[in-house]
Parts: sequence; C-alpha cells; structure tokens
Amino acid sequence: MGLGTPITSKVLLALAYWKGDKEHAAALARHLANLEPGHSARADFLLVNRFDCPRDPMLVAELSRKFNVYQWTSTRRSVGWPDGCNALALSMFDWVWSMLTYRKVPRYRAVLNMEADCAPLTRDWLTTLIAAWDEANASGPVCVAGPLVDTPREHINANAWYGTNPEFLTWLTRKVSLAGGGWDFVLADQFRQRGWANIPAMRSLWNTSHFSDGDFETLRADGAVWVHGDKSGDLLELSKLKL
Repeated sequence: MGLGTPITSKVLLALAYWKGDKEHAAALARHLANLEPGHSARADFLLVNRFDCPRDPMLVAELSRKFNVYQWTSTRRSVGWPDGCNALALSMFDWVWSMLTYRKVPRYRAVLNMEADCAPLTRDWLTTLIAAWDEANASGPVCVAGPLVDTPREHINANAWYGTNPEFLTWLTRKVSLAGGGWDFVLADQFRQRGWANIPAMRSLWNTSHFSDGDFETLRADGAVWVHGDKSGDLLELSKLKL
C-alpha cells in the first residue's frame, strides 16, 4: 500500500483479550455496541484473541448488529507479563499492517487500541475521541494520541489512538525491540520522536481496584469520556447503568 492510498473517514476499534479477561472484554464490547444508535458508518470493530484463547462466535454475531466485525487470532505466542501483553498488542498491529498493505480493509484514519479494563463515561464517547484525534493531528501528523501519564516515566498509555501511516506500522510491527517492559513504556521515546499528543478526555488510572459512583461523576465532570484501569469492572457496570 502506497502513501497515496486515500484515508477514509472510518476508524477501527481494536479490542484484544486472553482467557483471563475474556469475559470483561466481551462485556465492554457489548456495551460499546449498545451505545451505537445504528449500524456504524464511522467505525469497524476488530477482536483479537490470544493464540491459546478460543474465539467467541456469539460475541461476533452480537457486535455485527452495529459494526463490521473482524476476528484475528494472535500468531505471536508469548505469555505472561510483559511479553504476552506485548505480543498480543503487536499481533493486532500485524493484522492492521497486513490488511492495509493488501488493501483488504479501508485505510482507517486511526486505530483505537482497547483493553478489557476500559469504559466509556458518555454516550458520545466515540464522537468526542474521533474529534480529539483530528485535533491532535491538526498542526501536523502524530503517530499516537491518548492519555499521557508520568509513572514510572512519561509515556502515553497503550489504550490510545494510533495512526495508519504505512511507514509507522512497518516500523512498529517489523523493527522494534521490546526488551524491558510494556511496549507503550519501552517505545515512549520513539513514539515521542514520531509525534505524540495528550488527549485529556482519555484517562489512564492503571490497575485501579475500585471505582465508586462518585468517582464516575468526578471523572465525567472533569471532562473524561474514556477511562483505562478498571480492573474490577466497577466502572463498566456504572457506565452500563448510567448510559
């Protein structure tokens, strides 16, 4: 695929899971589908299951009511942290790189990488986040835009938007070395050099064990529409109840 291939108005929502968070991921996917008013003309959905985790045909059927759905089984076979997490994420980008290269899907304007421990806080979360990606690119292209965090050092949490520039995807899937930690952290300096942007509407509260009703409302009042770190599923349940 050449650089001249036109970018469509569509984005790709990519959700990867393994057997330990499969049910949580499925609950998130169903909720996102329920929030869509009709079959989406602005987003397609990609489910990525780890190599040792079976697919969920019922989930695909449910999501297909609202999205064009793709399913991919990771071909990278690492397990554990961080290698298993890195392999699952990069296998998702392998699929994106391959499908775009051979023109099997539209050249999405961006890919939203999602993990199971995320939750939307507003019904218009996707509209807000697409606008935030466009704004981040208004003064020049960036490769990643999402929640900027400073622990253990400054980086953008992996639950973020990623660009579809062919050179960027080739580098990410074919040339990076990931020794020493999670891929978003290890590659932080290189992402920064290639262009990154903070999106205040996206928050990463890593490994949070509990969210209260008050937490939900405080985050929403502060402008958050998408939060990562919901390990208990509390935030997702509050989102389903409120939205």
